[in-house]
Amino acid sequence: MPNSRLTLSKASWARCHQIPRIPMYYTEDGLMPRASYILGKEREAYLAELRDAGRSEVTLKGYDYTLRTAFRAMEDAGLDANPRRIGRKEINWLRDEHMAGAAPRYKVNVVWTVINFCKWAGNPNLAKLKVSFGNVAPTKRVRWLENDQAMTLKLNAQGIEKMIVHCELDLGMRRVELLRLKVDDFQTGRMNQVNLLGKGRNGGKPRTISWHPETSTVLAGYLELREAEIEKATRRNPCEEIPRNLLVYERNGWLYAYQKSAIEKILNRLGERVGFHFSNHDLRRTCGRMMFRAGLKLEEIARIFGHSDTRTTLHYLGLDHEDMSNAMQKYARYQESLIVPKIGTFAKSQMESGQGGIRTPGFRLAKAAIFR
Repeated sequence: MPNSRLTLSKASWARCHQIPRIPMYYTEDGLMPRASYILGKEREAYLAELRDAGRSEVTLKGYDYTLRTAFRAMEDAGLDANPRRIGRKEINWLRDEHMAGAAPRYKVNVVWTVINFCKWAGNPNLAKLKVSFGNVAPTKRVRWLENDQAMTLKLNAQGIEKMIVHCELDLGMRRVELLRLKVDDFQTGRMNQVNLLGKGRNGGKPRTISWHPETSTVLAGYLELREAEIEKATRRNPCEEIPRNLLVYERNGWLYAYQKSAIEKILNRLGERVGFHFSNHDLRRTCGRMMFRAGLKLEEIARIFGHSDTRTTLHYLGLDHEDMSNAMQKYARYQESLIVPKIGTFAKSQMESGQGGIRTPGFRLAKAAIFR
């Protein structure tokens, strides 16, 4: 009886023994791995180093997609796709041809992702390369709610909507901070405070903010809804583990933490009900503008919002002509409050010194008589 192992094809035998199949091609020097395979391995090593440095998986996924598509496009266009030999010609082609019509900021992100990878690979051509992208100011339309719209939301929000609107419109939280909230992040004591995890690596940048006067009432109302969701889950599934996340819902006896898509749907439904649409960040920007109009200092708003630079906070405020007019009115009232001497106060000095404070000969003679 023949050995059954000998009847396997080479491909089947390789699959059984999990031997990787490396794409090869023939050269003058013999059989060599394909350039795309080597490039892929270098890309994996580069991303692994960034991962060890603390970059998030979301960021790494974006880098991986950008590098794969950019190098594939250069190869398809007949350009040199070797990261060690890429120069100004390939970079300009990426900017002007491959991404023709794209926003300048998108071009900046793609080109510098490629340049940084090439520098890591040892490319000497890009060390001092300067690339112009034109106007890279954000093109996204920034929105704020009017004061009456903000108050309409607060009055019409129900259930979990009220908790979301309170966190973003009253406390100025980002959506990611809202989603990362745990029940015990709301701490009571001599100073009621909320512990937040904002943007950034390694789980986010921590910061602490104080409660809004309405936080206690809004939080108590939502915790009742949360307990009802937990009770529904444990009634169907007594072994279900209760998550620490603040925002949870029940489905088929299981508890799940809310994700950003679900939060967006909740706010979209609220927007349809009140008659205007808005995003999570619209609420946060509106919070900053209302704080400024309420008289809070720029530095105070920056600290509440977790901004290390007040210039970032200024973008959130969106000062309009009404704000500038109010600023001028404040300045005028300040000027009026200054104690300005009346004209009569200077009458004697003007007579003694002359117009414009120039001392006259008569004044000098009178002074000489006094000290004679």
